[in-house]
Amino acid sequence: MPPLDSMSDGTIRQPGPPPEPGVAPWVGWMEQSKPPPGSTIVEVDDDGGVRVVEIGADPAPSRDEGFDENLAEREELDGRLYEIAHDILEGIEADLKSREQFVANYTRGLELLGLTVEMPGQSKAEGKKSGQSVSTLRDSTMLESIVKAQSQARGELLPANGPAKIVQTADAGEDEDNLAADFEEDFNLALTKGMPEYVPDLDRGLFGLFYGGNLFRYGYHCPIKQRPRVDTVGVEDLIVSEEATSLDTATRWTMRAEVSPSEVKRKMFYGVWRDCDLGVSMPQTDQIEQKKDQIAGITSVSQRPQDQPFLVYSTVTDLDLAMYGLKEPGAPKGLALPYRVTIERYSRQVLRIERFWKQGDKRFARKRRCVHYQMVPGFGFLAYGFLHLQGNSVLTLTAVIRQLVEGMMFANFPGGAKIKGTRMAQSDINPSPGEWVDVDVPGGTDIRQSMMALPYKDISPVSIQLYELVQQACQRVGAAASLEVGEGRANVPVGTIMAMLEEKAVVMSAIHKRLHEAMSQELTMIRELFMERPEALAHVIPSPKRQWAAAAEFADLDLVPASDPNVPSQVHRVMLATALATLAQMPMFTPRLDMDDVLKRILRMIGINDTDKVVVQPPPQQPGADPGAAQAQASIQVAQMKNQQADKEGQRKAATELEKSAQQDRKMQAEAANDAADRQSKEKIELMNMEIERMRLQHDAMARQQEQQNAQMELAQANQHHAEDQQMQHHQMQHQAAQQQVQQAQKAEQGGESRSFGSKSI
Repeated sequence: MPPLDSMSDGTIRQPGPPPEPGVAPWVGWMEQSKPPPGSTIVEVDDDGGVRVVEIGADPAPSRDEGFDENLAEREELDGRLYEIAHDILEGIEADLKSREQFVANYTRGLELLGLTVEMPGQSKAEGKKSGQSVSTLRDSTMLESIVKAQSQARGELLPANGPAKIVQTADAGEDEDNLAADFEEDFNLALTKGMPEYVPDLDRGLFGLFYGGNLFRYGYHCPIKQRPRVDTVGVEDLIVSEEATSLDTATRWTMRAEVSPSEVKRKMFYGVWRDCDLGVSMPQTDQIEQKKDQIAGITSVSQRPQDQPFLVYSTVTDLDLAMYGLKEPGAPKGLALPYRVTIERYSRQVLRIERFWKQGDKRFARKRRCVHYQMVPGFGFLAYGFLHLQGNSVLTLTAVIRQLVEGMMFANFPGGAKIKGTRMAQSDINPSPGEWVDVDVPGGTDIRQSMMALPYKDISPVSIQLYELVQQACQRVGAAASLEVGEGRANVPVGTIMAMLEEKAVVMSAIHKRLHEAMSQELTMIRELFMERPEALAHVIPSPKRQWAAAAEFADLDLVPASDPNVPSQVHRVMLATALATLAQMPMFTPRLDMDDVLKRILRMIGINDTDKVVVQPPPQQPGADPGAAQAQASIQVAQMKNQQADKEGQRKAATELEKSAQQDRKMQAEAANDAADRQSKEKIELMNMEIERMRLQHDAMARQQEQQNAQMELAQANQHHAEDQQMQHHQMQHQAAQQQVQQAQKAEQGGESRSFGSKSI
């Protein structure tokens, strides 16, 4: 989070080194030269007498008085500060709620950048669910668009010679031109050398600008460095209601910052903030900050409670302090004036109230101390970035590319199904080369009947075409200016190339114009800061052109960015130089153009600034030369140029036809490759279906064979039972026959005995 400035004019009572010659003395340096409290010194009188003096503790520095005083320490507001804090904090909470959806989208979109290294293939013990994606690859289209746009904007807004230039007027005299040139050089040196944090901080902020669509630049007088400073403020730290249209017309805008306890005590001691008890600082719970810390791999909560920073709000809003008992001299009755109020969030203590208009301004207009950079303005105050333009497409691309990766993985390492009861040492089989894995299957069962690989499909050409189609649509929104190059593209007319560039870079061109306008506002803000303390301009430059002691010397100079608002990239600049060179070669324009000036312009466009050393003046014409011969020679040269132009046009047409033929051949080859891939995919699917059908028929045949075996066994058992029944019947018949014989024998014996007995009787 950015630091909060102390006072409008940068005055602070802080010890430091002695002032340099020609620089305003730093307040507090004389205090540093005093002996420390509690020590003793020996004073010698003029007469030679000696006196020992004890040094007591110095009182706290006196508070500021005047226009830049801290109004929170005025007696009129004593007892009413809580009401002011309550009203402002209530408004800040409303502003925070109005942008909750934006903050939620901003936080979720940070994951789409793919800046966090994620390890794929979590085990089930680590919480992997069935069917969960095994790939952590994320599409990099949005990250590529952000980095390209950041690099292009840095090259245009922050050239090596400095980001600013002076607008020259036609009626300016030589002294005014020299003054403007000196101020331009010193101002650029101040930004690049005297303020070394300026360029890196803006470069860092451009990444967040193209990601979320917004960048805020906050300017103030740094009390430590005793010079102006401009810091990047993230969209999460500058709170504005979504109902606002700009910072100038917003009801209030608030900058949030985390201030360490030691810094709070220092500001209170030197009178920057009101001395009061803030209690215990609380941990911060901002979603965006927590997500950024998570991506960076750090914790956002301090491990030591005593190091936990305080959350401070610095709000610029309109207040009528007369309602709270403080009347503003010279202000109309009942008119709310712009103030900046600094409040600690959790203790609700007002630390500072200061006037936020220029001294002597009868209109009481707000000072410009914050500049809003926008990528693509939308419906509300906050603009849109690549997160909003490409976020949904990147989600789709990530899903498709993960499916492609997983399809390739499963095609090479397929999963499958196994019959219940088949036992393995582990749930997955992943043998190393040359390794055999033990699998227990039911006895006498073919292992191919216990396990079957699922028919995973290979990578489909349709999926690849879908990925390329969505990626092209996503890149078109990114508006990266690129040209088709190759054979036959060297002699394309300049108008055709410019039309292609204009079509491809229309979005980035508009974005560049917005950045150019915001940069102009920032340079004006920095100039106003230097006007409040003009001696700081010469102080931050090692060897200034002038000793800037009065703001009136450069107050009327109009600063603009060094970038060209109509040329968003170096590619456009080179194409313009090519168009100018082509026009200079045409006979109809040659007599009307200053060729030396044209050559110098072309060299400056391509980045060569020392044109005086490169361009050599032609030798003067010899006296007595024949004008007719020179004219004839010129006519011959014109005819030769026309013939060369015709030859080039013929070569261009032939190359165009050749390129069309080559494109047609490539298209036919691509279609043939796609057809072959489709046929191969269909053949693979047909082979899989045939294999499945064969396995089904084999299973049916085995089932019929088993049925026949069962039927034969039942028939054999039936025949055996029948034979046993016949044998039993045979035994029964033999038994009956034996019984009959016995009975007959018994009857025969009985009959013989009767006959014997009868003979005896006779």
